[in-house]
Amino acid sequence: MKLFLYLIALCLININCKETSTEPNLLGEVDPGYRVIVSTDRDVKLPDHNTGWELNYKFSVPPLPHGNWDATNQTVYAYGQVDFDMYGSSGRYSISGYEYNQIVPQVMIGNCLDSSDSSYNPYWSIYSSWVIQAQYFWMDSSKTVHSLCGNVVNVSPQEVITTRIAYSAITGGFTVMIFGDNDTSSILIAQPFPDNGSLFSDWKSFFTQAQQKSGTSGPYSNPVLNVETHFLKPETVCSMLPFRIKHVSIPGIPWQEGSYFISRSGAYTCEDPQRNKLAILEY
Repeated sequence: MKLFLYLIALCLININCKETSTEPNLLGEVDPGYRVIVSTDRDVKLPDHNTGWELNYKFSVPPLPHGNWDATNQTVYAYGQVDFDMYGSSGRYSISGYEYNQIVPQVMIGNCLDSSDSSYNPYWSIYSSWVIQAQYFWMDSSKTVHSLCGNVVNVSPQEVITTRIAYSAITGGFTVMIFGDNDTSSILIAQPFPDNGSLFSDWKSFFTQAQQKSGTSGPYSNPVLNVETHFLKPETVCSMLPFRIKHVSIPGIPWQEGSYFISRSGAYTCEDPQRNKLAILEY
């Protein structure tokens, strides 16, 4: 009994209280999937496979969600990412049987995918406050999900987070990191889809085939910033807005007005005009 009370006390006073979980499905309810999306108005073509490049994002950790918030059954991911789904099984230039191929260092809270085993099978945990984690996420055409996860780091609302996604043409791999004021979460991704190691020996091989398939001088990509929510009510989404973005660095896309656009996914509107701006881009 004393141990039980002690654990409750730790949850109340500590920065974060983690519980193991399973993938959320809020009693069978339909997930509205409300989002805030900040992206360019074009397909982004990256440098060719023989040239290294970086993506960098800098943004503030949102406020803690409130208003019908339930960390055990709801999820928020806020992130700057890149995916190569255009080359996936449902993409315009398919070169593999995988539908999703996403590098996504993220800030997260609630019932979150946060770990994986040696076969890249994912697991979920419940977080009562914000954490950051470097992550690679992919899914095959049968909807089987895989992940490669870094260490989890506690962060605080309004803390400025920096993401770095760096491709090396020398190693053919990615270094991925996300960090705040005190610590860093990072992963190395040697090849895409490591559950099927014979498909592509490294990312250079993937990019070579990708740009050949699309007939471009470099691979297409989808670098984007996102507040992604699952099973949230509109008022809970609005409680975390506006999403404050300090800087974005994408090859060929300057961080300036007219290069990036704000949109929402899902039919929700915030009553507060300031929150209904969705995001503030601090050029």
